Amino acid sequence: MKQNGKKIGKKGKIIIGIVVALVVVIAIVAAVLFNRKESYDEYVYGDVSYEFEPSYYSGVVEAQQTLEVQRDSSKDIDQVYVKVGDEVTTGQALFSYKTDELTLQLEQAKIELQSLGTDITDYNTQITNLTNEMNAADASLKPDYQMQINELNTSLKQAQLSQKTKQAEIDSIQTSIDEATVNSTIDGVVKSIASMNATEGAYITILATGNYQVKGTVDEMNVGMLSEGQTVTIHSRVDDQVWTGTISKIDTENKAQENNTNSYYYGDMGSGSEQTTKYYFYVALDDATGLLLGQHVYLEPDVDASMYMMEDESYEEIDGEYVEGEELGDEGYLEGDDMTEGASEEVSE
Repeated sequence: MKQNGKKIGKKGKIIIGIVVALVVVIAIVAAVLFNRKESYDEYVYGDVSYEFEPSYYSGVVEAQQTLEVQRDSSKDIDQVYVKVGDEVTTGQALFSYKTDELTLQLEQAKIELQSLGTDITDYNTQITNLTNEMNAADASLKPDYQMQINELNTSLKQAQLSQKTKQAEIDSIQTSIDEATVNSTIDGVVKSIASMNATEGAYITILATGNYQVKGTVDEMNVGMLSEGQTVTIHSRVDDQVWTGTISKIDTENKAQENNTNSYYYGDMGSGSEQTTKYYFYVALDDATGLLLGQHVYLEPDVDASMYMMEDESYEEIDGEYVEGEELGDEGYLEGDDMTEGASEEVSE
């Protein structure tokens, strides 16, 4: 009986050992699962988001109103009375056309008009004389008189029409002479003067003094990130001064002129952008105090990061956080190899 008791004791110890081992295994598994769940929560329900660095665009301060004075290509420039950088006032002479040839044309046209007047007088005199003769002539001769009178009336009408046409030509030439001097219609500063041989674009460009705006440049890769009414922060290039404004216009119908100024900056205002088509956009300033006409600045449009994350269908929102949908398991957690440190980045604002 004692031996049987000892054997039973050994079996009990074995059973107890097995139970303890199972408990330990279960505890370990539970701890692992709990930690894994916490890890899921940390990545999915914690600070899971993606970093959106601010975008900067180059800009220049300019007048809200710009006067572009066109040149008549059919005329030759005589004198230019201003130079780039000059301040001008309304009514001030900018340049003039040569009028020597126009003056000769005017004199010739006046001679021709006078000659037409003489012809008209002569036709009327002949018609009057023939009419008197016809009235006194025999009936058999009246048809011949009437034919001559009809021919003279036709010539008279042609001369009268030519007289009106010539008078209109004279008036046009006289207007051209009177407008040979081109004046400014605004107060402002002369921004540019084209060369004498230029055939396209404005001959003289004047920036109006008064209210300023900022003209920015954006390339075709990023123009979709801007919208009219979007708020913008304007940064000085030389100090910490900032201004605010709103995008008033995005001109995608006209290409920006190529220059050496970098138009797009990302993050820390990098060195430049790819060679793509560029467009202008304009920012109306809330307050232009401290800005100078022609000053170069950086433009930082205000961006709602969540708006751009939601545009990507591969992102899903879980408890107010955005994660990549392709990496979500059935329970809404990241699975397997997708659970890495790189899957989580905090927003830096």
